[in-house]
Amino acid sequence: MIQIYLISIEKYIHEFTAIRKQLSVVFRLFLILFLVIPTTVFAQPDSIKARLQKRQEAQLNQPAFSFDSSLLANSDTFNILSDTTIKFSKDSVDSPVEYSADDSMHLEAQTQIVHLYGNATVKYQDFALRSAYIILDVENKIVIAEGMPDSTGRLNGFPVFTDKTQEFTSKKIKYNFETQKGIIYNITTEQQGGYIRGGKAKIIVARQGDSTQVETQVFSSNAIFTTCDHEVPHFGIRSRKQKVIPDKEVIIGPSNLEIMGIPTPLWIPFGFFPLNIENSSGLIFPQDYEFSPNFGFGLRGVGWYFNVNDNWDLQLTADAFSRGTFAINANTKYRYRYRSNGSFNLRYDDQRFGDPETPDYTTNKVFAVRWNHSQDSKAHPTQSFNGSLSFQIGDSRQVNNTAENVLGNQLSSNISYSKRWNNKPFRLSVSANHSQNTRTRVFNVVLPQLDFQVNRITPFEKKSGGGRPAWYEKIGFNYNLQARNSITATDTTIFTREALNDAKYGVKHTLPINTTFTILKYFQVSPSINYSEKWYFNTTQKTFVDDLIIRSDTILDENLNILSIQQDTTFGTIEEFKQNEFKALREFNAGISIGTQIFGTLNNIKIGRLRALRHTVKPSVSYNYTPDYTSEFWGYFDEVQLDTRYPDELQRYSLFEDGIYGQPSATGLSSSVGFSLNNIIEGKLQERGDTTNSAKNFKKFQLLRSLNLNGNYNFAADSLNLSTIRLSANTLLFKKITVSFNSVFDAYAANEETNGRINTFEWNKNRRLARMTSAGLTLTTSLRWNEIQDILA
Repeated sequence: MIQIYLISIEKYIHEFTAIRKQLSVVFRLFLILFLVIPTTVFAQPDSIKARLQKRQEAQLNQPAFSFDSSLLANSDTFNILSDTTIKFSKDSVDSPVEYSADDSMHLEAQTQIVHLYGNATVKYQDFALRSAYIILDVENKIVIAEGMPDSTGRLNGFPVFTDKTQEFTSKKIKYNFETQKGIIYNITTEQQGGYIRGGKAKIIVARQGDSTQVETQVFSSNAIFTTCDHEVPHFGIRSRKQKVIPDKEVIIGPSNLEIMGIPTPLWIPFGFFPLNIENSSGLIFPQDYEFSPNFGFGLRGVGWYFNVNDNWDLQLTADAFSRGTFAINANTKYRYRYRSNGSFNLRYDDQRFGDPETPDYTTNKVFAVRWNHSQDSKAHPTQSFNGSLSFQIGDSRQVNNTAENVLGNQLSSNISYSKRWNNKPFRLSVSANHSQNTRTRVFNVVLPQLDFQVNRITPFEKKSGGGRPAWYEKIGFNYNLQARNSITATDTTIFTREALNDAKYGVKHTLPINTTFTILKYFQVSPSINYSEKWYFNTTQKTFVDDLIIRSDTILDENLNILSIQQDTTFGTIEEFKQNEFKALREFNAGISIGTQIFGTLNNIKIGRLRALRHTVKPSVSYNYTPDYTSEFWGYFDEVQLDTRYPDELQRYSLFEDGIYGQPSATGLSSSVGFSLNNIIEGKLQERGDTTNSAKNFKKFQLLRSLNLNGNYNFAADSLNLSTIRLSANTLLFKKITVSFNSVFDAYAANEETNGRINTFEWNKNRRLARMTSAGLTLTTSLRWNEIQDILA
C-alpha cells in the first residue's frame, strides 16, 4: 500500500520522479490537480456486489492512494512547485479522512470512489468505521460498509461503528460523515450492561451548545432491550420504536415482555431505562431466566435501584416463580468519606413445594439479615466501631442450591466497639457475637461481652528517674474486668422466655501481681500472685427425692404370649434447679521461681572444621501453692445423696458447675516444688577454604537446640507426690530437617494388672530409677518449589 501525504511536496515529487521524466509539465499538473481536488461521484448501495464481481473478474491491479485531506481545510491554494499555484474547492472536507486496508485498495479514476478490502478502516474526526469491505465516496463524504464472504461463502467481518460515546455492530452501515447521519441494518450495541438489538436504525450525531459537545442518538425499529448477552436473547423488552441516547437513557414506545422469542401478555405503553454512567435510579433486570423442577419458570433479581444520595443507595428486588414461590430482597450500601462504610441486606423467602391440594404440599420460609460496617481509621483516634452481622431463620439450603449454601453451614457475626484513653493505661471494648449452624440449627449468642483492661502499673516506682531501681519498684500488676452473657438455643427458640432463662452470665475480675529481680548477682527471682474473682447470679442446687420407681418391660413371643417380665427399680432421683442468688467464686495461687545460667566453653578444637563448643545450662526451681477449694471454708461444693438404700454414700458437686467462667478445681490442696533443667549446645565451624584460621571467619551453629528435663513434687498429696518426669530434645539436621524427641519417665512402679501407678518407687521394686511410659520421635521439614526442582534435577 502506497500512501502519499501532501504535507511534504518534496516527498511527493521524489516518489513520482520516474513519472515526471516521461510526462509533460502540463500533464503532471493535471495529474496533481486530479489527485487533490475531490470530485462528486456517488455509488449506489445496491450496485456493490455487481461492481465487486466485475473487479474480481478483471483483476485490476492499479495503485491505491491514501491522502490527508486536512491540507485542504483551511487553505484556498496550495503551492506544489515554486512557480505553480493550485486553487481548491470550497466544498472540501474540514478534517482529515484517513483510510487503510490490509488486503488491497482500488481507486476508480472516473467515479472517484475508493474500495477497501480486508480489515478496512476509515477515520474522520471522532468517527471510526472498520469492516471487511468499505466503499468510500470522498466527494459526497459517504461510506458504505458490509461483510465479505469467506472461502465457505459465509459473511464475516461485519461493520463496527465507533465514536466518542459508543460502539455499534451491524450487518451493513451507510454513513455520511459530513451530515453525521446514517442508516444501520441489524444493529447490535451494548449500553451499560444492557444490550440493544434492532432491525433498521437511523443514527444522528448532534452537537449540543458549542461544537465540542456531541450527543449521538439512535432511532430503532423493532428493537429489543435485554441483559442477555446471547446473539438470540432469551428474554427482553420488544419495542416497535426505540430511541437510544448513549450513557443517558433508552426511551421506548409500546412494548411487551418477550421470553424465548414468544411475546407475553405483559405490555407497557411507554418507558425509559437510565444508562447514565453515574449512579442513578432505574430498572434492574436479570441476566437470565430460570426453570426449577420444584418452582417452575421464574426470574430472579427483578426490581429497581434507587440512588438516594451521594452516600446511600437502595436496591429492591424480587424473585418470582410460576408455582407460587417468591422472595423479596432489600439491599442498601452507604459510604461516608473519612468516617465509615457498610451494607445492609434483608431477605425473605417463601417457598412452596408441590400442589396445595395434595398431602405432600410443604412450605419453607427463610428470613435472613446481613450487615457489615467498617469505620475508617481516620474517623477517630481513640474510638472504633466495626460490625459484621449474619444470621437467618429457616433452611437456606432449599433457597439457593449452591455449593456455598449446601457445604457452608456455619454463620457468624461480630460487632465490636473499643475505646482507649490517651496517656492513660485504660482500654474498654464492648462486643457481641453469634455463631449458627444452619444444618443442626443450633444458635449461640454472646450479648454483650464487656472487657475493661488496665495495663501494667508499677505503684512503687519512683517518679523521678535515675539510679538503679530497687527490687520493690519493679512490683507491678494488671487488672482485667470481663462481663459476659451467653445464650444457646435453636433458631426457632432463641427469642423465647425459656432460652432467656437458660442464659449463662457473670462477671470476672483478674489481678495478677508479679515482679522480677536479681539476687547474688546471678540468680533471677520471679515471685507472683494471681487472684481472680467471678461473680455469679445463680448457682446450681441438687436435692434427693426419696421415690421408689419401678418400671416393667414385658417381652412377648410371635403369638403374643408373655415370655418374661423385666423390672427396673430406681431408688430415688436427683432434681437439679437454679437458685437465683449472688455468689462470688474467689481463687488465687502464689508462686516463686529462681533460675540462673551456667556456661561452659571449649575452644581451640580441631575436629574437622569444628573449632569451638559452648554448653549452656539453665536450671530453675519453683514453688507453687493452690488452696483446697473443696473444703467447707470456701463453700464452693455441696453433697447430695444418690440412693435411698445407702444414705451415707454422697456425691460431691460444685455450685458453679454451669458457670460461664467455669468451676473451681476439685483436686484439693497443692503445695509443690517444680524443677527444670534445660541444655543448649552451640558450636563454631571454620568456613570452607579458609586457611587463615581467623575467629572472624568462624560460623556459629546450634548442635542441640534444647534438651529439657522437668517435673514437680507435691508436698500436700497423700500419695504419689512425685509427678512423671518429662524429657524432650530438639535439633536441626542438614539445615532442613527438624528432629524432636519426647519421652515420659515414672519413678513409681506400675500395677501388673492395671498398669496404673502404685505408691512404690521403681527402685524399691525393680532396682531402676524410673520406667519409661511413652516416647516419640518426630521429623519435620519444609521445601520450596524451587528447592524441590533442584533436588529432582
